[in-house]
Amino acid sequence: MIHAILSFPGILLLSFLPWYYGEYPVRIFRQYIAYAKAFLEIISIVFLIKTFLSPWKSIVDEYPKNLTNIGEIAQVFTLNCTTRIIGMIFRTVALSVAIILHAALIVLFTVYLVLWLSYPGILIVLAYLSFS
Repeated sequence: MIHAILSFPGILLLSFLPWYYGEYPVRIFRQYIAYAKAFLEIISIVFLIKTFLSPWKSIVDEYPKNLTNIGEIAQVFTLNCTTRIIGMIFRTVALSVAIILHAALIVLFTVYLVLWLSYPGILIVLAYLSFS
């Protein structure tokens, strides 16, 4: 008798609840992990940190062997410092974008999970309010 009361046409309530509150939230979490890995492949935070002080596009000039020409040494030093600063600027922007994307991803999947878990309760409350 209880089995007939708890069953819907084609769906057994006792098997629906473990799926709804157990299996599908795990699936949502796995989807988050997959998206996070994809974002890390597209914009590698570790690589950007490792190469933070590297020159932009490896543009460097070698110092002259004759160290008496101060003007040429200053020119090479200025070029090398400039390319490193440009590289730092671009990597800072890329790191900022990566961190913002990961934060947005965390927020979106958290909202998705919370809405998924609270939807039956919201539905019951709305049904109660509409019938009272």
